[in-house]
Amino acid sequence: MKKVSLIFPVYNVAFCVENSLLSALSQTYENIEYVIIDDRGEDDSMKIVYRVVNNYPQKNIKIIDHGVNKGLGATRNTGIKYASGDYILFMDSDDILEKTAIQQFIDSLDDDYDMVVGSYVRKVQTKEYPLHLKNEVLDREILYHYLVGKKYYPQVWNKLYKLSFIKENSLSFIEKCNHEDNPFTFYFSACNPKVRILATITYQWIFRTESVTSVYREKNVEDLLSGYKFMCDVARKFSISDLYVIRYLNNFRLFPLWLLLKRIVISKQENTLLMGLMEPVSSFESINQLRMPFKEKLKFMIFYLPFSLKKMILKIISCTQNV
Repeated sequence: MKKVSLIFPVYNVAFCVENSLLSALSQTYENIEYVIIDDRGEDDSMKIVYRVVNNYPQKNIKIIDHGVNKGLGATRNTGIKYASGDYILFMDSDDILEKTAIQQFIDSLDDDYDMVVGSYVRKVQTKEYPLHLKNEVLDREILYHYLVGKKYYPQVWNKLYKLSFIKENSLSFIEKCNHEDNPFTFYFSACNPKVRILATITYQWIFRTESVTSVYREKNVEDLLSGYKFMCDVARKFSISDLYVIRYLNNFRLFPLWLLLKRIVISKQENTLLMGLMEPVSSFESINQLRMPFKEKLKFMIFYLPFSLKKMILKIISCTQNV
């Protein structure tokens, strides 16, 4: 029986952690190792966690104390470090894992997959928005299927990962960053894993308007810049220069650019952040050799201009953009 390590981060979630943790502990699949990481919040989250787990003495539960708050990326890295399962599954401590989720993931392992992806439902107050993926297997051109085919989503939760694949490829999360999912999934996909996708809903994403992914501040722009640079480094590491990757990276950095240029986010480090976001995605020669309409090529060429000039041009363009 395959062993699954379920990574469960805890930080200031006293209002919802009990239901979330109970959904994890109530899984029908038995061989689960629960790795709960206390990321040193300021509320009663861990008191609730200890009260709940005390009712499950038969479960294999590890509680790791970070000592100080390190953020979600570091928490997930800690989970990887302490996991001893064949597979790992990340979940957020304000979401709900369907009771048979892990059993369904395990039942789908009819081959040596590096990742199994489940479908999910996004819950916003009283409304539900299900995302049903297509049942299929992906075994080549994974980055293309992810970025262009949209075969699976960037969030790392609700996916069963083979732990050995993560370690063999030295995969980890950016730390002290609130938008670490996109860079991790980009890197994971660039490693060309074998992927199984399920149409069955196995997860409830409880979307909260006050979450870090719904309200944008200076820290979010800094984190998006870190993610952009990380993915550019991955593209260089694997010598990836395909047009679809260049387009994705360019579009990824445009959002934080518009936040700054439209003054939606005010920062004392504006020029420093802009300089980072305005760095060319690839070399001039690589962009020039790509086959694309000249009008589109001009959009990339803007980023090779002197900083003050490209800032002025992009500021004008930002006035036409919706964020």
